[in-house]
Amino acid sequence: MVSRAVSALRAAGFVLTGGRSSRMGRDKALLELAGRPLALRTADTLRLLVDQVVLVGAPERYAHLGLPVLADRVAGKGPLAGMVTALAATAHEWNLVLACDLPYMETRALEVLLHLVASTPNVDAIVPRTEEGWPRLRRGWQPLCAVYHRRCLPAFERVLDSDHPKIARAFGDLRVRAVTAAELERFALSARMFKNMNTPEDYEEARRTLEA
Repeated sequence: MVSRAVSALRAAGFVLTGGRSSRMGRDKALLELAGRPLALRTADTLRLLVDQVVLVGAPERYAHLGLPVLADRVAGKGPLAGMVTALAATAHEWNLVLACDLPYMETRALEVLLHLVASTPNVDAIVPRTEEGWPRLRRGWQPLCAVYHRRCLPAFERVLDSDHPKIARAFGDLRVRAVTAAELERFALSARMFKNMNTPEDYEEARRTLEA
């Protein structure tokens, strides 16, 4: 059940469909788990929490999925381009941004992020930050499972125009509330949520786990 505080927070949801999927060898967003394309599974985790779910990617690839699709404003700049596209288009102050290749993500985890928005004053973004010791994850920010205020857009645009277009490079200019590993564990949430599905082996592992 979605909490009252989260229900009162009007937000939009954006699914970044990803880039070339070079390590996978085929479009990750369209791979099926339990009979459903990954992009739509990801959208399903957002639906109960947001007013609208929008895919960010190539309309010619994803329009048939039945959701609105926004084409990246700038090609070849990675997920930051998708972030800029989403925040430039949104009509909502708060926006949940989620990569499509997180097959273990849970709606409950996203609700925790929105709850922190509702309970944290003077913040521009709520972003998980993983720590060493979490299995098979690098330590650091998890910016593709986070909530951003649309006023983050100028900071992201400046970084997009730089030689190193990485999302976290904009955080120095923003008021970012990190969500720590200890906090996530207090809500009984697992580090597995942040495991990307990048390779055919990852896909087979996800199928064995989620279709069992």
